[in-house]
Amino acid sequence: QKQSHNGSHISCQIPATQYEPFKTFVKERGCTPYMGLLMVVNILIHRYTGATDIIIGTPIAGRRHKDLDGQIGFYVNTLAMRSEVDGSRSVEEQLLNTKAITLAGYDHQDYPFDDLVDSLDIHRDLSRSPIFDVMVVMQNNEVSTLKLGSLKIQPETIDTKSAKFDWTFSFEETPEKVDETERTSLMVHIEYNSDIYNRDRMERVFTHVNEL
Repeated sequence: QKQSHNGSHISCQIPATQYEPFKTFVKERGCTPYMGLLMVVNILIHRYTGATDIIIGTPIAGRRHKDLDGQIGFYVNTLAMRSEVDGSRSVEEQLLNTKAITLAGYDHQDYPFDDLVDSLDIHRDLSRSPIFDVMVVMQNNEVSTLKLGSLKIQPETIDTKSAKFDWTFSFEETPEKVDETERTSLMVHIEYNSDIYNRDRMERVFTHVNEL
């Protein structure tokens, strides 16, 4: 079936009182927040579908080759993170498994995604991504308000009414004041294909993310 790209998005905030213990849990096990959040999405998909072999896409940017240092432009590649999700594993075991998969992906981040698709020689449907239908993005660069004289520029979320994938999870750490103390909360944005999912369904997804 040909995939449409009609979409919408929904957002919510996970408060610092909930997010910071999660960060501490993953950090104590030598993992990053991204690894922990990738694990959460994998577990969510596993519980919804029963699938144990799950592939999630994620963008990665960087210039690891010295010959690229002087070039102008944005270098970004797509990684396909293939995880084995076992419902009998503890959360800690699943997290460490996600860490290993993520580090292995980083080791091969320069391998072009298009070359990967060609080497797999899989059936292509040009209306959809050939390997995965879910994307996870971690926005870990703080975007602050920019002032140019009297002009003030700040980021604004725009609903494009389109979706490239079935689901795209975008996570962004944001500051939050708790008892006059600066803490870190998490904004969660989900872009979804509105021909497959309705808003009520996506609100339940947020509820399940919080429960995990």
